[in-house]
Amino acid sequence: MSVLPDTVFPIKCLIVGASFEGLIVAYLLQQAGHQVVVLDKGSADRQVFERGIRSPPNIARLFGRLPKVSAVRQRTGSGLEFIDGRTARTVGMSEFFGNIMRDLGANFYMGSHSHVMQYLRGLCREVQLDMRYNHEVVSLSSTADGNPVLHLKSGDTIEGNLVVGADGLNGISRSFIPPHLEREDTPDSDEQEQDPLHKLSQIGVRTVLGATFAIWPHEMKKNPRLAPLLEADSIKVWMESDSIGLSSLVHDPDVYIFVIGKVLTKEYVDTGLDIRDELRDVIDLYDPMVEEMLDLAHSSRKEVQRLPETLTIVDKERKIALIGNSAFVSPYYGVYNDTIAFEAAFTLARLLSRLETPKALPVLLDGFQKIRTFRNVQTLNSELQAIRLMGLPPGPDRTVRDNALALPLDQDGDESAEVWAQTLVQFDYDALDAADEWWLQWGKFMVERST
Repeated sequence: MSVLPDTVFPIKCLIVGASFEGLIVAYLLQQAGHQVVVLDKGSADRQVFERGIRSPPNIARLFGRLPKVSAVRQRTGSGLEFIDGRTARTVGMSEFFGNIMRDLGANFYMGSHSHVMQYLRGLCREVQLDMRYNHEVVSLSSTADGNPVLHLKSGDTIEGNLVVGADGLNGISRSFIPPHLEREDTPDSDEQEQDPLHKLSQIGVRTVLGATFAIWPHEMKKNPRLAPLLEADSIKVWMESDSIGLSSLVHDPDVYIFVIGKVLTKEYVDTGLDIRDELRDVIDLYDPMVEEMLDLAHSSRKEVQRLPETLTIVDKERKIALIGNSAFVSPYYGVYNDTIAFEAAFTLARLLSRLETPKALPVLLDGFQKIRTFRNVQTLNSELQAIRLMGLPPGPDRTVRDNALALPLDQDGDESAEVWAQTLVQFDYDALDAADEWWLQWGKFMVERST
């Protein structure tokens, strides 16, 4: 990592949304020397839906940089257990070998959504961060000199130097950046083929539809078919035609999470049905124990995620930046689910820790756009490919897949190396190194030219 400057030119950062990523980026920006205000339309003590947090090694490394993080209870995942959805039979296992995890610098953890939010709220209160709940942002404007101004439902306004949108998929901050930037010319076919968004569209997925179910472990223990699911530390991947399921404990006494999703090749139209009824064609394919598990759910949430219309996460004036689901889809069924947003928060804060003159802000935000575009496409492509692979219908391709997953993997074998290859690329990514490498290769020279 490169050396950071001793001081920064402080700017006023307005964070829209006291979400995971909103609180983390707010804390990091304030620690870097900037003035930070967090605006959230909800209350400070609102309940958080328990969807579970999956933290692969690179996310766990970032999380470990925060103070007092040991207070957050987490469960160490031992690997991925692949299960045939129709029979509930274990097809194969990819173990998180100890020496590989040590090389990656951390284990794979499963944590509680509510515990992590409680920790982050407490962390921000300890540093006396300016958090304003029940402050709903309704629109955006600019001052004569180009500073962004947020307009609140109350009629009040607040001016800053940078707006960071962290209010999720359906939040207002996404509307602050047009879905398609204007082009001066029409791209030719070769250029279109290189466009990462075009490549994603070729996968054939338009929407992922599904649900997250939260179940009390003590209720599962009463069912002899479900109780064994609680005995292993592995993350269970349920494979069935055109769908994928994923389940695990998030912490021993707390909750068991089951997520299920299917891919749609067309735009989703809301039916108004209960999500279990809407997914009936999928759920009926699974072993009856899945239905029994869902019957025990004390809460659930419908999940609708559309393929992004744009990769743009910074506005053309370089006054707005988006992170988390405001910026890009992070599949809820995926290895990272909500935690991919941690990367964006650390990357943005790392870049802005190099702000020594206001003229450098546009350059640093261009770097953020470039860094996160590559990573967002990389992870989304991996997650979409996974749901297509795990959701293969009965036939030769599924047989080949199951035979490969059934191979007895050992940490020194060729097959193991092949299976681990793509996973390690994802787990080894470092959000801070990405920011530093961009700075050394491009950023510092571009800043010198702009000042």
